[in-house]
Amino acid sequence: IARATGAWHSLVRDEMNLWSAAPAISLWRAPTDNDGIKLWEGQDDKALGRWRGFGLDQLQRRVDTVKLKRRLDAVVVETKIALSGRENWTDFKVTERLVFEEKLSRLELDLRIGDPALYDLPRIGFQLGLATGFEHVSWYGPGPGETYSDRLAAGRIGRWESTVDAMEVPYVMPQENGHREAVQWVALRHESGAVVRCQGVEPFGFNASHYPANELYRARHREELVRSPEVWLNLDGFHRGVGTGSCGPDTLPQYCWAKKRAHFAFELEVSS
Repeated sequence: IARATGAWHSLVRDEMNLWSAAPAISLWRAPTDNDGIKLWEGQDDKALGRWRGFGLDQLQRRVDTVKLKRRLDAVVVETKIALSGRENWTDFKVTERLVFEEKLSRLELDLRIGDPALYDLPRIGFQLGLATGFEHVSWYGPGPGETYSDRLAAGRIGRWESTVDAMEVPYVMPQENGHREAVQWVALRHESGAVVRCQGVEPFGFNASHYPANELYRARHREELVRSPEVWLNLDGFHRGVGTGSCGPDTLPQYCWAKKRAHFAFELEVSS
């Protein structure tokens, strides 16, 4: 743990760091064509136009305080953070908690939204980077293909297995893809045999990809994508529905975020 920032920079197993990037709150997704066509002007009335206006695609992070607490059976790191894509630091106030126990670690976030216009967020959760070699994915929930909150009928409940590359949906215009919604747990296995297993306190969504959101957002065509050797894992307590906004109605209200606060927690366990 970095004491200055509260970031969890390493998770060592058999002398190998399983992290490539520390877990951090994530509110942004690569926009879908239904959110707004990223190459077109005049998208202000679309979700993408609103998100760009608030700077969600370029959020800055400011760490205000870091506290280390010791309990009889756990160590807790609590970090107060401000996030903003504009000139003020009142848009988002975040408390991240890392709880380390004997066998389990826990990621918690409390989010307070300062501006009512910001309620319609793309996602709320954590993003973390896993080391090169975490290619096998298994989960329990809807599958085997991608599912979103407003497309759950596309999946069947069960235990599913895949690879990170196979979970990608190769849209001609790179965009958000491959999400699995309403899962009970997800596990990624490294080629060495190490397994990182994530479970939500409540059902959650996840993405596992070699393309982080901003890489998908940057690229105009698939051949422009730069594949990362590491795996980017998103654990979402909330992920906005995809709707039909490119040629029909936007995402229905029940699949959008409309609250001032959010609280989500995930448990992580490492095994061999």
